[in-house]
Amino acid sequence: MKKNAYGPKTKEEALDKNTLELLKNYREIKWSIEIAGAELKQDVEQRYFMPVGDYLDALYGAGVEQRYDRRIESLAKSAEMSVRMLSVLHLALEKIKDKHERGEEYYYVLYYSFLYKSKLSLAQIISCLAAKGFVYEDRTYYRRRNEAIEVLSVVLWGCTANHLKLMPDEHYQTA
Repeated sequence: MKKNAYGPKTKEEALDKNTLELLKNYREIKWSIEIAGAELKQDVEQRYFMPVGDYLDALYGAGVEQRYDRRIESLAKSAEMSVRMLSVLHLALEKIKDKHERGEEYYYVLYYSFLYKSKLSLAQIISCLAAKGFVYEDRTYYRRRNEAIEVLSVVLWGCTANHLKLMPDEHYQTA
């Protein structure tokens, strides 16, 4: 991923920047999902004296669309959108891990850099990667991280197979 002092010059650079922002915000997105879920649960239980699942089941059972309290609707939609976004991210990472020639390496570089439960220092990331068999110096780590972000960008935002450097099918065992 090339740096540009004046912002992205190409569509690819802009997509890489979007991917990096998504990854940088991963922990906050997960946290917001937890908060929205807790608020939704509390609001429904205090207002309707029943668990959220029972409340929604009652609405659906009565044939009522999701046109309930605006705050509850807003919390539910926000959490649902965030969950979907993270699901797409996780699916893309799994696809890279399974199909790309450096997939496992890129997966762990991104995992320890952005997805791990707490933010790790560079030394901690490099140590975790070494435990997985990927021994790096600082510069190599940053190069691999940028490569992984570029590949993830391609998977998330669309591309051709030429960009992905996929392994031929004969490398895979069928179940």
